[in-house]
Amino acid sequence: MKKIFLYLMFAAVTFGMQSCLHDDEELFEDSAAERIDKAVANAKSVLQSAPNGWHLEYYLGSEYGYGGYNFIVKFTEDRVYAAGEIAGDNKMVTWSSYDVVKDQGPVLTVNTYNEILHFLTQPYSNQVDGFEGDFEFILLDVTPDRIELKGKKWGNHMVLTRMAEDVTWESYLDGITNIKDNILFIYEGNIDGKPVYSELDDDNHMLITDEEETEEIYEPFIYTGKGLRLREPVEFAGVEIQNFTYDVDRFVLTCDEHPGLQLTAVLPEGYQFYDEVNSAIVGDFTFSYYLGLRNVNVTITENADKNGWVMTGLVPKADVQIKYNKQAGAAYIYAQQLGTDSKGSAIFLAMWDLAGGGNLTWSTDASVKLVPSARGFSITNGGTYAGLAPDSFILWDSTNSGQCSDAAWLIGGSAQLPYLVGLNRK
Repeated sequence: MKKIFLYLMFAAVTFGMQSCLHDDEELFEDSAAERIDKAVANAKSVLQSAPNGWHLEYYLGSEYGYGGYNFIVKFTEDRVYAAGEIAGDNKMVTWSSYDVVKDQGPVLTVNTYNEILHFLTQPYSNQVDGFEGDFEFILLDVTPDRIELKGKKWGNHMVLTRMAEDVTWESYLDGITNIKDNILFIYEGNIDGKPVYSELDDDNHMLITDEEETEEIYEPFIYTGKGLRLREPVEFAGVEIQNFTYDVDRFVLTCDEHPGLQLTAVLPEGYQFYDEVNSAIVGDFTFSYYLGLRNVNVTITENADKNGWVMTGLVPKADVQIKYNKQAGAAYIYAQQLGTDSKGSAIFLAMWDLAGGGNLTWSTDASVKLVPSARGFSITNGGTYAGLAPDSFILWDSTNSGQCSDAAWLIGGSAQLPYLVGLNRK
């Protein structure tokens, strides 16, 4: 009897194994290698199927430490074209090769240098891992309009979304730039009448806390053409939030999912709206430098776009552009290319930190700020370029890496404007 029972058990197990094997053969007609080959081919086909490319929500930094950034990418048979908010020029498009390769699944790799896509991945002298960005991505889920992916090195989850065909890349990025240029960083408001406080930091993270600081969120976000979006939905004060619309004229962030959460920007001390600055800055001035020992007559007029001003008379061969910085509520002069000299060399108005050791830069991020004064405007460091506190200008020949030597460009016979003082109304 015992032997009969064992035989029956063995037969049942054998039958079960055969059944499982039969089911497995029905479930997977192809081998694992063949399935991966098909997944790779499908991923590459879908990537190439978007005629206007894909919007990439790109998150970088270990555990999303640097927040999110916007890229637009288009894939052809062997090239990837890219634009992005980090380029500083929304018309700029770069290209390189790419591939979709086999690993444990399909992996998208940008396998030759791309100036835009590799900028956040390359190492720097003071940052061995750069900004901890990825250029290889594990493709987690591929559908015709949306692809979920994960950075292979840093593990951050990202999303590719098919771009609408009637939207230009430049206009799409312009909408994002408009939000970034007008966003402020400290907010007060309420959620359904209860006071809350919020901050946005330089690493694209959003803090929201209640009045007693008993509840708070601190989440990475990405800018959108309407405002900003948290990386994923989170719960605050019993409601789920993720997307915010920004009113650039009222400086108000309103939560899309729960409009009862509204945040109004706290304006910096001394903040002036554009019309206030415009009424004070248009006119004739003396531009004072060298601790007030030298002065040049200049005229400032509003530019054609009515978002800044043009200063004539300081540099003999060029006008100097003055920009309104809406975040600071003030006028700024940024480093800028003024033109080319008689030899075709690019001449910049460079920012010069003379008191700090003489370092200079012609990076267009560096600036000085025009601060209203009793006589007009004083000039201080703009605080927009880390490690440099500009107090002077210098006309710089970037082509030959030296001071401008073309006499037609020189100011009082010199390329140097040391120790800026300000603009004094005439």
